[in-house]
Amino acid sequence: MNDKEVIIDFIHFPLWDDIVEQCKFKIEKNYPKYGNEWITTIDNVYWNDRIQQELDETKNAKSKSERQKELIDVINVAAMALETCEETNENQR
Repeated sequence: MNDKEVIIDFIHFPLWDDIVEQCKFKIEKNYPKYGNEWITTIDNVYWNDRIQQELDETKNAKSKSERQKELIDVINVAAMALETCEETNENQR
């Protein structure tokens, strides 16, 4: 083994199932207010601003529970941006 090789005994992944459930809950909660309008939002400037806004709100969270709620918003916005980005970048693959 050379100095650059790393042996990984165990990778601890985030609790994705729990995180996804929290994300789904938040989207369902906000659906009456926003609907599916995000699907047609493919403007990179918009998504960059939205992601930055969510990150700023996370940094300004006053408690652990508030930070966790804000991080769910970050994940949701990033996932929405990723999905719309994939549509626009389909021809580049």
